[in-house]
Amino acid sequence: MRPIETRLLLLIAGGALVAAACSSSPAATNAPTAAPSAAPAAGSTAGPAAAPTEAPTAAATSGPTNPAATAEPSTAPTDAVATSGNPCPTAAPEAANLDQAASALANVSAYKLTMTTTGGTAAGTATWTVVRKPVEASSFEATFGGQSMKIISIGADSWVDAGTGQYIKNMMPQAALDSITKAFDPAAMLGGMSSRGDLKALLSTGTETKNGVQAHHLHADSTTAMPCGAAIPPGASYDIWTAADGGYLVSMEATGLPSTGGGPTGMSIDVTNIDDASLKVTPPG
Repeated sequence: MRPIETRLLLLIAGGALVAAACSSSPAATNAPTAAPSAAPAAGSTAGPAAAPTEAPTAAATSGPTNPAATAEPSTAPTDAVATSGNPCPTAAPEAANLDQAASALANVSAYKLTMTTTGGTAAGTATWTVVRKPVEASSFEATFGGQSMKIISIGADSWVDAGTGQYIKNMMPQAALDSITKAFDPAAMLGGMSSRGDLKALLSTGTETKNGVQAHHLHADSTTAMPCGAAIPPGASYDIWTAADGGYLVSMEATGLPSTGGGPTGMSIDVTNIDDASLKVTPPG
């Protein structure tokens, strides 16, 4: 395999690890695997013995023997959703902003994103500058796992420096370039995160200044009440800031993450220079 192909594969792998850290929930397997469909109807002769065997033991054995009483709600803990009648904590209203933050950057004319990851097998940094006028253009620079790459795209043309110090024009199809940069696209990252149970429980801590703009601060850690089947590992925490005006992602920090599959244990993303006319993307000189 040629050195340039090796660098491309390693960079794509680094991006995949970052994407996996954003989209996978570390405790999804803790969810109950089966849920009883309903309590026996009043007057049923089946009695408690007919309860499904998957039910939590606290609910399966504590019901009264009087068949008529089996329709009463169970006193099982609230995390035993199937028998308690009390659902697990629902998503905080603020969590809906993740979907908005994922798409809001598409409505700005320019921005700069800086990402840093720590721990795992492909720690590194990436910078992505996006300018949409007069034509769609971007400049992407990344170093992960010791492998570097620079990509400049302006309209239909692109230039790639695969760590050699020399740019080559139109050396790769645009689809291949997109596969590299997509993992670092904030819309893609937040889109995957918005479906995670642990990140649906983000709680608002108020409004503050972040990266020079007023931003809503959302936070979750191992002490935050989680939806069913979700949990944040001890020592881990998530913080997300979204713009008070525009709703776009301003910053994100994650610490104490489990290094699943060699993924990062820490990650920070900062979005700056919103609608900054001074941002330019030019061909390599």
